[in-house]
Amino acid sequence: EKRRMSKVRINDLAREMEVKSRQILDILAELGLAAGKTHSSSLEEYEAEKVRVHLDRGSRPHATASTSRAPQAITPKIDLSHVSKPGDVLKAILANKQKEELEARQSHAPVRPQTPPPAVVKPAAPPAVGAAPPAAPAANGHGDWPTWVEVVTILGRNPLDEGPDAPLMQLLRRYLSQLPVDEARYLRAYPDVAQAIEQGLMPSAQHHFVNFGYFEGRSPAPEE
Repeated sequence: EKRRMSKVRINDLAREMEVKSRQILDILAELGLAAGKTHSSSLEEYEAEKVRVHLDRGSRPHATASTSRAPQAITPKIDLSHVSKPGDVLKAILANKQKEELEARQSHAPVRPQTPPPAVVKPAAPPAVGAAPPAAPAANGHGDWPTWVEVVTILGRNPLDEGPDAPLMQLLRRYLSQLPVDEARYLRAYPDVAQAIEQGLMPSAQHHFVNFGYFEGRSPAPEE
């Protein structure tokens, strides 16, 4: 059995400890372990354990300052009681966010004809009794979920430019984690991911899709 490499990405450790990546880098500097490391660097397990112990002792010298500088999470004020699928929720949140940003820009711009925000695509009505079975999921494997290209188109900008820890990116990853990933088909279709998992650089196909694959245009259930 091959021995797995035990490394932890700084961004993943920050999410695990519920702190900012900047705070992890500050703690590494205090421990003398920050040489050459950035937000996307990986730590040896013993380095990650030192950071965990440091945080568990309550020694968070930069927490208050980092928190005060961090942008407030955006909470869409929309009624979600009428939607039943995670993909519909995400589409509604993205459409509402675009509407709020459009209204904010118009409030500071000269008066001009307003362009209505793009309409949210409503799910098809359920088939009638005795009707033919529903069609198979779309070829991209996302089903009712919008693709990354659709998300960028709806927002009119690329959320990746805001950084991996931006509130919108955290919201997207939280909803993506609910999308089932066919592990076997994913690894057969994407051998680079299979190799990374075998080398201990990636924990699973699900983890890769949520954090990287979706934004690279990969399908959670590729066709064979």
